[in-house]
Amino acid sequence: MPIEYAYEKFRSTIHSIVTSSTTDTPQDRLYSAAMGTTFLDEDDFPSDSWKQFQEFKASMTQVPDSERGSFRATADSLTDVQAHELLVMFHEIAMALEDEVQRIRIGDAVVRQAAGNL
Repeated sequence: MPIEYAYEKFRSTIHSIVTSSTTDTPQDRLYSAAMGTTFLDEDDFPSDSWKQFQEFKASMTQVPDSERGSFRATADSLTDVQAHELLVMFHEIAMALEDEVQRIRIGDAVVRQAAGNL
């Protein structure tokens, strides 16, 4: 299921950011968030989450840089507060994906239970 793939990418990226043994700046964490989810596409998201993810990606590609890449250059151009705000957006997308995955799993469990009662 594509949404579960997106959810897993967000979950593993957040886990990596949170459990890193280095003291990363907000900009470094933001760069990691963008890189960890860079290959996700529209088929991996419900429509609302896709729109939010597109907004996040657009925010992360504001500064072109052929050497470092746009994610790194954009992250480095942000203040700590701006980077924090984008990290909050990233987390909100992850939470929306988690809610959707849980809704799907609960629905599947109800269907299995109903099928078992037939």
